[in-house]
Amino acid sequence: MAQTPSQTAANFPSKPIRLVIPNPPGGVADSMARLLAQGLQAKWGQPVVPENRPGGSQMIGSEIVAKAAPDGYT
Repeated sequence: MAQTPSQTAANFPSKPIRLVIPNPPGGVADSMARLLAQGLQAKWGQPVVPENRPGGSQMIGSEIVAKAAPDGYT
């Protein structure tokens, strides 16, 4: 049986979220992303795991996100 979008949204997130940061650790973008992760984790009640993937002028991290499953968990 199919679920409506509102039913699906009510169950989100049901597992940890992967937050890809396309910058090296310790910079402003990294700090802001980690603050965002803490806020989302508190709101959603699911772990939000920051993952730094720097390199290639941010293309490495961007490519990881582009190739991830389109389920909203990356």
